Amino acid sequence: LYDNCCGTAGFLIKGMKRMIELSGNDSTKKKRIKETQLIGVERRSDMFTYACSNMMMRGDGKSNILLGDSLSNAVKSEVKTHKPTMGFLNPPYSTSISELEFVYRNLECLEKNSLCVAIIPLGCIIENNDRDYQWKKKLLEEHTLKAVFSMPNELFYPIGVVSSIIVFKAHTPHPNNYDTYFGYWKDDGFRK
Repeated sequence: LYDNCCGTAGFLIKGMKRMIELSGNDSTKKKRIKETQLIGVERRSDMFTYACSNMMMRGDGKSNILLGDSLSNAVKSEVKTHKPTMGFLNPPYSTSISELEFVYRNLECLEKNSLCVAIIPLGCIIENNDRDYQWKKKLLEEHTLKAVFSMPNELFYPIGVVSSIIVFKAHTPHPNNYDTYFGYWKDDGFRK
């Protein structure tokens, strides 16, 4: 499981918990999950410290969290040595770097046919600015868009960002006439 914008490691912790549940009583699998199957990158040193601490408090055997820029070639090369098969990220919003670039860079590190799940602002998908258009084009030229989920408007309440979740299959160009799933999940049944 690879998160190239891991922050405090929330997605890695949730992923670790789920993977351990799926491993049943196999202690060898549990050890391997904790030691080798969770990879994160964080650029901010304060968040990196929180991420490492959070992973250690939850029994992570050998934290594979890197302090650095996930867009750099050196970090991408290091991540690729782990051969991740699942990407999961919530990139930083409203920076000079497109959220879609973080999605693309996550996919670059994944093994062929792996899945990448990212929660991004809806604007990245529907707005027609040149920067995001170029990333959308590049993503579809190299990867398959399997699904888009429109999330509840107040998912990040009180922050006013309307988000969507996108799912890509790595290293398989988006085929013509492919039936991408579009889910309108505005009312998830939960209340603030």
